[in-house]
Amino acid sequence: AEPTLGRSLDADDISAEKINQFVRAYLQVLALIEGREAELQGAEMELESQQIQREIEAQAIALIQAEKLTLQEYLQLLSFTNIDPEFGERVAAQLQEAVQ
Repeated sequence: AEPTLGRSLDADDISAEKINQFVRAYLQVLALIEGREAELQGAEMELESQQIQREIEAQAIALIQAEKLTLQEYLQLLSFTNIDPEFGERVAAQLQEAVQ
């Protein structure tokens, strides 16, 4: 069984498959945000901007869940990528493979 993600987790405990799921979700969320950035910047009213932001958030959560991650797991992995250099390198290597 995969250990649950948490503060006491060691980067070595996170499986390659979990990293792959995160990388796939990350790239999709990034593409979603980039794809809707112009629409968001073109919003003329704050209400319209907030609506677009909610749509992007809902779509991002759906993309994350499609990769069999919870939003909490995704956010923890994202945070872990930034605070643990070794884990960050593992993710960076997977990202590079995914975009080649």
